[in-house]
Amino acid sequence: DVPGQPEPLFVTDAAINRIRTAADISPLLTVSARRAGTVLQQTTGPGQAVTAGDPLFQIAALDHLWLELQATRAQAQRIAKGDAVQVAGCEGPATVIATSLHLDSQSQTVTVRAELRDADGCLSPNQYVEASVSPRASLGTASNSASKSI
Repeated sequence: DVPGQPEPLFVTDAAINRIRTAADISPLLTVSARRAGTVLQQTTGPGQAVTAGDPLFQIAALDHLWLELQATRAQAQRIAKGDAVQVAGCEGPATVIATSLHLDSQSQTVTVRAELRDADGCLSPNQYVEASVSPRASLGTASNSASKSI
């Protein structure tokens, strides 16, 4: 598997044997994903011709998510990898895994990426969220109890 690349769907051996031995051509074929997940997008329609490698569906496991938060430059200077992130509506905390070095010219914000494990349906893809980051005391600029809304 290549990170960032779609995972191929697969056809079972039984389905391939059915195709080989059938006296007629069926327009139906069952394909399965390698992992459980939620269909985010169907990229083909009924009757549409497809070739090997064409994506048919976009599927995601929603129990493990990355959040992209926007922080002001001042907030971003106090945020570091490993900081705890509390997301409104979610029980478990997320963790900062990266902070961009780039300041967006239009929004004047820095992107902070956090990983939320065990999301348990508290968020949906592309949902806007409110979150608080608790910078670690070791940075010398904030205490453990300090919280910054992003």
